Amino acid sequence: MEKLFDKLRSRSLKEILREHAWLSRYSLHYKKEVLWYVLVGILGTAVSLIGSILSKYIIDAVTGFNTNGIVAALVFFVLMQLFQIITRAISSRINARVSIRVNQQITAQVYDKLLVTDWEALSAYHSGDLLTRVAGDVSTVSSSVLGWLPELLTRFLQFAGTLGVILYYDVTLAALALISAPITLLMSRYVIKMMRLHNQKMRQLNSEMMIFNEESFQHIQLIKSFDRTDAYSQKHRKLQQQFKEASMDYNRFSIHKNTIMSLSGTVVALVCFCWAIYRLWSGYITYGTMTLFLQLSSSLTAAFA
Repeated sequence: MEKLFDKLRSRSLKEILREHAWLSRYSLHYKKEVLWYVLVGILGTAVSLIGSILSKYIIDAVTGFNTNGIVAALVFFVLMQLFQIITRAISSRINARVSIRVNQQITAQVYDKLLVTDWEALSAYHSGDLLTRVAGDVSTVSSSVLGWLPELLTRFLQFAGTLGVILYYDVTLAALALISAPITLLMSRYVIKMMRLHNQKMRQLNSEMMIFNEESFQHIQLIKSFDRTDAYSQKHRKLQQQFKEASMDYNRFSIHKNTIMSLSGTVVALVCFCWAIYRLWSGYITYGTMTLFLQLSSSLTAAFA
């Protein structure tokens, strides 16, 4: 408990909460778009849960535990799958349109702000750095404005719905499926800190590359006149090497993180699988319920993470 409070008091978490509060206020400018994303996420979560429950009844019907209503369950299952395919196609089209519009609006707002900003304050930034912010950072902000709140609500509802279904069938399985929760919580502070550091370093190097390329192309005649092409070529490769090293460092960190999370997920899946087999062997559950357990246990762990 003490470690949890230390985590809540940590500087990195406070910064993230402050940034998300800013994103929440910014998201209010796009209430309709965010609401659409939330509704699509909730619909997808509901369809997924219903599909898992339907598959349980279909398997039980096939294996002879419950032959009543097999035709109706199959028809409803097929209709749900078709509905999910159609909904996914429509939402993908609408999401693309909304994302482009929001990205363009935010880009235009930042561009207008730069035009009216005091020249003395603006001169502290290189034009290449400003281009990086407008081209790259604005895209990140726009996707976060539209994505983080719907993703948070969707994952929360997925977690609550999945937990509710598992608790209805087996309370012990719900506890077993959350074995990895302490590992996720303990790792979160370190993971968040490292992700922020790597992200900032990558963006800084990307900005330096943009600055160097812009200056090179802008003064290319002078570079040729003073025979500095080799020097600039070497500098370009040096920047590329720095970017490569930073990318590989981030890749190494991601591999270590994913390996630990995968191992913990594998342990949880194995424990849930053994428990489901035991319950099936004891006659407490059916084959369909066992399949439902295995599907929902992994979904519960992923939603919590």
